[in-house]
Amino acid sequence: MLLTRHHTFTRPIILGLTIVLLPGGQLVKVKENNIHQAIRSKSENILTHDQLSTETTSLLKLLSLTPQQCSAEFETCLKRLNTQTDIAADERYAALSELYLAQALELSKQRNCTQAQPHSENNHCLEQSLNAFDQSLRYSYVYLFKMQESPSTRVFDQRQMHVRTFYNVALSRLITTAYRTQPFHQIPAQLNVQQRQYIVNLEHYPELKSKTIDRVQSSYNLNFSGFYQVNRQDGLGAEFVVVAEADPIHKNDFILDPTSFY
Repeated sequence: MLLTRHHTFTRPIILGLTIVLLPGGQLVKVKENNIHQAIRSKSENILTHDQLSTETTSLLKLLSLTPQQCSAEFETCLKRLNTQTDIAADERYAALSELYLAQALELSKQRNCTQAQPHSENNHCLEQSLNAFDQSLRYSYVYLFKMQESPSTRVFDQRQMHVRTFYNVALSRLITTAYRTQPFHQIPAQLNVQQRQYIVNLEHYPELKSKTIDRVQSSYNLNFSGFYQVNRQDGLGAEFVVVAEADPIHKNDFILDPTSFY
């Protein structure tokens, strides 16, 4: 405790100190970055710059792995990460969430996925990416809600913000990918992903229960224009736009639009 005297009163000031202990013989380079680089390095992850976050990369270094090696030998990388006993559980789950999400996004870029026909039930690439999104979603959920620390105690934790975004994006992409692999023309009561079930609750949207669906699209990364205001609610979950099938055009005895008629 550091005491600062001023005139007739004493005010205690508590200083928070961070002490870094380096093992003997370890060569460490220190470089001062500008404020923009420092902030960017703390917020970068697989979704912002197509590279793993600093936290996940550092965890891989403990296993003597690089992100490239982990991507090339994905199953081996996962096994080593899961069997390393001196890694904290929350760090492991956060890293696994990002690694599975990175794998799913990489699979989604492959030609077999991008050129797959809608409602292609037997497309192996889409099934693999669907499974990876599912795993990312589940590890994110465990990190957020099944650890000793509650989300409220980590409210200012940058890593929790990362994982929350991983959860939202994984859920968004899982639903849209499932729509491509599992044909449905009405919102189903549940989705089956790798022998796991996702329950769809339409309690607040009863009009969608009987609607014939033309397309399901995530609005997580859509930009709406032409509105005075777009209401969005930040938090956990993903946003979707359901495009209903157009009503058939009935013939009319009257010419309602002369321009198109003639």
